[in-house]
Amino acid sequence: MSQAVPDTKQCPNCGLVNDAGRARCADCQTPLTAYAGQLEEFTSSQGRLVQHVARLNRRPLAVAALALFDALFALFWPLAFVIGAFAARQSVNAEGTNYLASAFGMVGPTLYAVVLIPAALALGALAWATWTQRPWAWTANVVVLGIFALLALFKLAAAPIMAIIWIGLACGLTYYWFQPETKAWFGLN
Repeated sequence: MSQAVPDTKQCPNCGLVNDAGRARCADCQTPLTAYAGQLEEFTSSQGRLVQHVARLNRRPLAVAALALFDALFALFWPLAFVIGAFAARQSVNAEGTNYLASAFGMVGPTLYAVVLIPAALALGALAWATWTQRPWAWTANVVVLGIFALLALFKLAAAPIMAIIWIGLACGLTYYWFQPETKAWFGLN
């Protein structure tokens, strides 16, 4: 003899008699089966995941600020330095007697260009990588902020007000760069 499966199931919470096929109580939504309880956990996890994805779709302000910083740093440090070095080089005088000084005067600006133009290109690539959410860009920007602060310290004796502004900028950007939402956007949390 086989036992008959009951056609109804009583809710343990409110006492309502439900059809046997229901996973949740029709009145109070209490889970009537183990599957219904798992479904509740899944729905809760799915909701948290949707919220997390929505947060990651919004670019934190620190990301935009540091991408702009990288681009401006590329323009105003290496490129401006190279342009200034070429503009300040010696030229041949009207008599043409200082041609050696002019030739040797080109060595310094050329060496600056060989070193600093790739640095400017690297900073431009870092700005792009920061904007496009490359995970390695987070760490690279920490290094760039450290280099910027170090360059500011070297300027402290020559231009103390500018150096203090640069150090303050580096500290402010670093503070926002280490915020949990910025790190999470790069997948580091």
